[in-house]
Amino acid sequence: MKKLLSIILFTILFSVISFSQNITECENGTYLYMSGKFDNSNSAVEHKNKLVEMGYKDAFIVKLNNK
Repeated sequence: MKKLLSIILFTILFSVISFSQNITECENGTYLYMSGKFDNSNSAVEHKNKLVEMGYKDAFIVKLNNK
């Protein structure tokens, strides 16, 4: 019997003003951009910190579960 693997990925979300791919419009009129796909939280934290240094102060990490 094969075991199903549970995959956990991390990505970074932050709001943006200009439009491009990977943007989702929220109900409150905010647009969120997804940046990166990481298989561990340390890499996600490093990427988020770089985005914060670039001026995206509201960047945050999202954990995506894929079973």
